[in-house]
Amino acid sequence: MNEPRTSDLLEQAASVVPVGPAPVEDLLRAGRRARRRRQAGAHLAVAAGVVLVVGGSLTVLELVQPDDRSAEVVADAGEAGTPYAATEDGAAEQSAAGQEAADRPETAAGSAAQGGPLITGGSENCAVVYSPEAVRDQDFAFDGVVVGLGPPVSEPPTPLDETGVTFAVQEWFHGGSGATVTVDIPARPTPEQPLDGVRSYDVGTRLLVSGVDRAADGPLASTCGFTRYYDEQTAASWR
Repeated sequence: MNEPRTSDLLEQAASVVPVGPAPVEDLLRAGRRARRRRQAGAHLAVAAGVVLVVGGSLTVLELVQPDDRSAEVVADAGEAGTPYAATEDGAAEQSAAGQEAADRPETAAGSAAQGGPLITGGSENCAVVYSPEAVRDQDFAFDGVVVGLGPPVSEPPTPLDETGVTFAVQEWFHGGSGATVTVDIPARPTPEQPLDGVRSYDVGTRLLVSGVDRAADGPLASTCGFTRYYDEQTAASWR
């Protein structure tokens, strides 16, 4: 029995299998679609959350829908430090809250950008004039970044309207220890700055805080210049 010749087999194959150029355009379109899908997945991963680096620890903010400008903290390592946001290229930038505080215009009392006394609203009757030397007579003094705002530490009623401000401590000058501390800061309502108005500080603001320990009522930040927006020169004078 004669075996079929190779040429005959090739002719038979050609009659049933279409022969033509490779579908290059189809392959390119398929590749572009796959690449777009990968890029979309990467963008979704970036949009799903923002990582804050706080003193070497990580805080993940879960972003909500575009029509809601708020963000929910979904994980927090809770260590001290200044909030920074990680950008796409890995560089560190100051967090939006901290940057907003730093960008506020200078005021007569002081500002986050320029330093000076903290604005608490209302007139102040100061029995002691501020000086770096007088800070040493306060019960405590520290350099800290605001990381939380809440009810006052003291039990109501209190003679002043107060806010319990939690700080990530950058440095204790005296009178305390630990990575965080909550201190009451007085805020008096005035026509220029009502209680429901804009705070003179917010999450991300860095302050130099000194004050008194009220025993059972907890620590109270002193006004009259004894609590100030951070600047390096003043911090050095408090050491």
